[in-house]
Amino acid sequence: MSTALNVISDAKEIEENQRRFQDKLISESVRRTDCFLGYQGGRSERKKEVFWFDSLGYWVSFNKLENRYWNAFGVVRPDQKNNLSIACEINFPLVGVVLQIAGAFGKTDSGEVRIIHRGIIGGGRAGIGRELFMQEYVGRWVDIDEIGQVSRVALVSNLDAQPIAVDIGNFVKQVYQIKERCVASGNSME
Repeated sequence: MSTALNVISDAKEIEENQRRFQDKLISESVRRTDCFLGYQGGRSERKKEVFWFDSLGYWVSFNKLENRYWNAFGVVRPDQKNNLSIACEINFPLVGVVLQIAGAFGKTDSGEVRIIHRGIIGGGRAGIGRELFMQEYVGRWVDIDEIGQVSRVALVSNLDAQPIAVDIGNFVKQVYQIKERCVASGNSME
């Protein structure tokens, strides 16, 4: 019988896993470029470093913010547009368990590290949020023990496996498609 993953809350361990996550994705990408990243109500002040996965059709950009490791993903090829829209984020807190930050690292009983997502998706459009994600996401779900509270979360990838870019790409594209279907249908879940 499988037990819940244990959330990783130690700052050094989160930092190490973020570095591994970043290094693996950079090594699996095929092109690096600089672009502005668009978000609800604006865009980045400076161009950000973006890594593109040609055969997988997505990009990633990394940044460390005051309270989290910010990992933004999109599906538009960087050389087709100078201002890229963010399709999905898989962010990790710098320390502790922060339920408002969608991503986390979880550890199995055998010590393997998994990347999970709580389903907090946004984009400033009516109806797009955790409830929609929970209804629409087709993927593997796991339980994670978040220091005494067990939560059902999406399993994105096994950080200890090679490669991870395919798993990450599948997750990013699915989140993007969930959002696009919601917008196209005009559905509002609020």
